[in-house]
Amino acid sequence: MTEGLASGRNAQLREDVAAPLAAAAALWDQRGKLRLIGEVAPMFPRVVATGAGASFAVARSLAVALRGAGVESVSLPVDALAREMNAFLDGRSLLVCVGRSGDATQLVSLLSSLSVLPAMPFTVAVTAIGGSGVAELADVTITADVPPDAGPPLRVPLVTAVMLSAVAELLLMGAHAHIDAILSATDDVAARAVDVATKLVVMPHERETSLAAQLAGRSSLLVLGRGAGRAAAELAGLAWLTNAGRAVHVADAGEMGLGAIEAAGPDLAALVLSPGHATSDADRRVATDLAAAGTAVVFVAPAREAPQGIEHVVVDEVHPVVDPVLSALVATVVGRRVAADRGRTVGRLVRADPAALA
Repeated sequence: MTEGLASGRNAQLREDVAAPLAAAAALWDQRGKLRLIGEVAPMFPRVVATGAGASFAVARSLAVALRGAGVESVSLPVDALAREMNAFLDGRSLLVCVGRSGDATQLVSLLSSLSVLPAMPFTVAVTAIGGSGVAELADVTITADVPPDAGPPLRVPLVTAVMLSAVAELLLMGAHAHIDAILSATDDVAARAVDVATKLVVMPHERETSLAAQLAGRSSLLVLGRGAGRAAAELAGLAWLTNAGRAVHVADAGEMGLGAIEAAGPDLAALVLSPGHATSDADRRVATDLAAAGTAVVFVAPAREAPQGIEHVVVDEVHPVVDPVLSALVATVVGRRVAADRGRTVGRLVRADPAALA
């Protein structure tokens, strides 16, 4: 593939990763809704975050960030939560639903079924585009009004993560939250996220070639992360499947000993995602052990976190909710390169429905 083709392919990516700016701007017209979230937060101290596909990865990122800040929080895929509502939702729960659209069938179905609970949670929906279904059922609906992806998930996880960074701050600060200060901070988060994402998108052609050779050059690819990194791994695995069109296995880095370690060796490539400081030492050990066994390892983390002698993609920190989504973007950028090299149409889905992926 020529550099000219790569430049044209990356131009669309640059446009896509600029979407967080619009999402942050859209929040300024939703001050009242955001203020309400802060006001009710102390009355609903247990956060349950849910979504499907890419949106569940973003929901997991929110839950991990809140737990790290001392908030009781849990994340479950929307179908699992629907089956076990009584175990996780009650009158002290604040339910955060993350989705592509306000008319997402699974979210509408979940919210419709909450009336069977003995005590109702407070419900917040965060979506890329609006829709009457969720808006009529959730207590608060926040939307970015950003066109969703027609192909593999990219804009939707980015914009929902940026909006959730504001929601996270409201949940932490409660009734003392200063809305305009949070909105200004979210503008900054969005700008820095776009800067980090753009650096990944425009990485040198030779660097992209090297990463593609490492991640796609072995018979199997394993994507690993724990904590915030697990959220990143789920999203990166989906990005690799839908962009590169190649099989991938996603595992928790803390569970390598449960079987995944047996695959270590020259037939395996590993993408290790480590956006959270709490897990950085353990993540470095896993990457080092895999490399010592002959695995081709690519380690994605802030600049100071890389193990010596292992391929390192630097992804600077922006916000705990957004960082996993930015880390996962490596799989999108390299996966699109692999698709182009294999003659696969870049940025298109062959069989999957984009609405079902995010």
